[in-house]
Amino acid sequence: MIEKKKPLLFRFIKRIVKLFYGKNEFLGLDNMPEVPSVYVANHVKLNGPIINEIYFPSKKRMWCIGNLMKIKEAPSYCYIDFWSKKPKILRPFYKVLYYIVAPLFVFLMKNADTIAVYKDARLMKTYRESMNYLDN
Repeated sequence: MIEKKKPLLFRFIKRIVKLFYGKNEFLGLDNMPEVPSVYVANHVKLNGPIINEIYFPSKKRMWCIGNLMKIKEAPSYCYIDFWSKKPKILRPFYKVLYYIVAPLFVFLMKNADTIAVYKDARLMKTYRESMNYLDN
């Protein structure tokens, strides 16, 4: 499988984000097999995927909530998943904020090394794409 070069804006943002994340340690790298594999990592909200995108030492595809990769689904998903528990007085601010940043966020998620994961019948698409990546 030939990897296409990431867009310039994506690479620029990735470098900027890297400035804000200190070097992270991956435990168990000495046990990584040489064959295509599935790695299961724990993470806290968005930090894990960001760290993996920036620092993971081999080619990878991370599972990412598919709703975050579609402009029509991302704002409501983020509000429910990330911000619905914020203090009531701040919730309208977060609703407006995400509609402003959603296009950039969707762009980043689509250009990162991700595979869309859905919590509905589209889950089979996730499995097929994951298997295709491992086969290649």
